[in-house]
Amino acid sequence: LLKAATLYRKAGENENAKRSFRAIIQEYPSSTSASQARLSLSELYAEEGQTELALREVNRVIESAGPGEVKASALLALGRIQASAGLFSEARATLAQLIAPGKKSATSLLAAYELGLLELGANGYSSALEHFKLVSAGISTDDSLQVLARYNTGIACAGLHRWAEAEQAFEKAADQTRSNSLKRQANYEAGNAAKEHGLNDKALTYFTYILAQPYNEHTKKALRQAFATAMDARRDIDAERFAQRYVREIGDRHFSPVILFELGQMFQSGRRNYRKAIGVYDQLRQQFPNTSAAAEAGMKIGECYEGLGEFQQALAAYKQADADYPASEWIDSLQRRSDFISLYRLKDLPSATERLAGVMAGIAAQEPKASIAYRLGVIYFEDLKDYAAAAAQFT
Repeated sequence: LLKAATLYRKAGENENAKRSFRAIIQEYPSSTSASQARLSLSELYAEEGQTELALREVNRVIESAGPGEVKASALLALGRIQASAGLFSEARATLAQLIAPGKKSATSLLAAYELGLLELGANGYSSALEHFKLVSAGISTDDSLQVLARYNTGIACAGLHRWAEAEQAFEKAADQTRSNSLKRQANYEAGNAAKEHGLNDKALTYFTYILAQPYNEHTKKALRQAFATAMDARRDIDAERFAQRYVREIGDRHFSPVILFELGQMFQSGRRNYRKAIGVYDQLRQQFPNTSAAAEAGMKIGECYEGLGEFQQALAAYKQADADYPASEWIDSLQRRSDFISLYRLKDLPSATERLAGVMAGIAAQEPKASIAYRLGVIYFEDLKDYAAAAAQFT
């Protein structure tokens, strides 16, 4: 009968399971099976949110059971029910009874794990760490519980900003688990810990482990973190690859425009690669036109053209962004930049011929070599776009 009730429960037929458990209690009230039935009933009631009924059943087992594993199992069940009902102080007191010094049974280790989770939920990272370490070192615990304890040891260490220990704990959990999902999650957290510790290249190995697998529940966040980590590591090719993969495979309207904008910022401000930045900003405007990032990208395109000294193109970019996004928060900035270029950059701007004539006049007038070199550098930079030659003159 107990086996039938358990099968009903596994199949999700809770009402049939409850009827079977009650039948066992009625027919064999003083048996071990009755105690097991009451504990199973208490778990079912707790899952359904019927806390009072759950507590009633488990307390009856505690009252009737003598010292031993049955009572210990009942106390463990009571602590879990109390925790799920938000009775955290009561849960701590109940579970603490099971982990007195010298107790190393499977139930005591489960209680230590549950206490660790309670402390973790309350940001009591140091206390949680002690409980999880107890479980990890327990010789009678099963492998799956040890793996979970190691994973949560990593969470506790991360909460304490002990990044090297956190990474090590996550790595051990990933190596030992047989669950692909937990392996991916542990690699993801190990990557975050390594990144926080400044080990960007190592962090990328964890993220790329996840990304080398078919699309899964961790792909999206792993791509975001891999992109950010590659930027921090100045691995521009990787950063662009992760960003473009995110846009291609995820393509959401929330993060994709932001990622493209950050990629453009990297090329524009971090690397001074204005041409590359313009291409990324233009992609953002084309693929996600109705976003705030696209409106700002229009202004950034103008800034990049200014950086290249191509003021006509910069003015055109600003005016285009102004026309495309008249209600944008950047409208005032766009208009100010347009006015500045019109008034100061394009007004009476000397031509290449006029600049060259100035160089020749300077030579004829025997100006200092530094002055001539500077004039030539401006021609290389502004007109010929030969930046290497310009740099040679300026230096």
